[in-house]
Formats: sequence, C-alpha cells, structure tokens
Amino acid sequence: MSEITGDASIVDLPIDRLIRRCPQFVRLSLVYRLACIGCSFSRFHNIHQAIELHSLTAGQAAQLKDQILADCAQPTDSDSFTEGEDYVQ
Repeated sequence: MSEITGDASIVDLPIDRLIRRCPQFVRLSLVYRLACIGCSFSRFHNIHQAIELHSLTAGQAAQLKDQILADCAQPTDSDSFTEGEDYVQ
C-alpha cells in the first residue's frame, strides 16, 4: 500500500490507523462522544463514516476534522507501521 502523504488524507485513514498516527485522536473521540476506541469496525471506518454513524452536526463535524488536521499535522513514530501491524508498546 502506498504511503499516505499530506494532511488532508489523515481524515480518510481508517480509525485504527488514525489512532496509531495520531494518539491525540483518542481524546478527541471522547470529547465528541464517538465510540471508535475499541470498536471492531475501526479497521474499516474512517472519520467521515464515524461522524455519520454518531450523528454529529455539520458544525461538530467540521470542528472535529479541523482539530484532527491541527493535532495530527506532525507525523509520529508510529507512522512507520505498515498495514496489518499491531501497535504494542
């Protein structure tokens, strides 16, 4: 799979990869009352689908996406993980 580049693609990542790339998303998911952490669909759903499933308003959705882009602009060490690797610390 090709490497994800550019901040705009962060919101298109499956939730489990988003969490590995941006651990700050865990806090955001709790603030916005998303049940993504530990969800078996997190490997398949991205933030757009989570927003729809959890019925966030358009304003909340825009704010969440903006916060993800701001908080996750800098790559983390976990960006080196390849698809299918488990994150163990």
